[in-house]
Formats: sequence, C-alpha cells, structure tokens
Amino acid sequence: MGSYRFYLCPPGLIAPDEVPEGWGLLYAQERTIQRVVGPKGNSWTYGENTNYFNRRHEGSEIAMLVSALRRVQENA
Repeated sequence: MGSYRFYLCPPGLIAPDEVPEGWGLLYAQERTIQRVVGPKGNSWTYGENTNYFNRRHEGSEIAMLVSALRRVQENA
C-alpha cells in the first residue's frame, strides 16, 4: 500500500544488499526505528530519492480497506 515500500525487521535479519531495488529497509530495536536503506532526508520527491517511489494500486488499496472495515463491523 502507498507509494513507498519498506521492510521492517529486527537488526540484521535482512541485510541491506538483500533489499530489492526501489525498496527501503528499517530496523526496529526497542523504541527506535533506524533507516538502513531508503530515501534520504525529509523530501523524498527529488533526485535519487525518486528511485524509491512506486506506482500505487488504488483499486487494490480500496479493496483492502473495505475488507478491513467490513471485518470491524462484523466484530462490533
């Protein structure tokens, strides 16, 4: 979902060289998240950061959201 794709895992579970092109890698440790691979800085829409931008699949995203809402209503 969304325009950016990241793997989130404990440190060392996925090595930076195992991450597919266009994806990012985040390490989660206790209460912190460390960006290992991915766009740099705060503006992700310029320069080399555009390599991490992926085309969204709006129809699929809406279908997932509708499915989740349906399950919330059924369990309420």
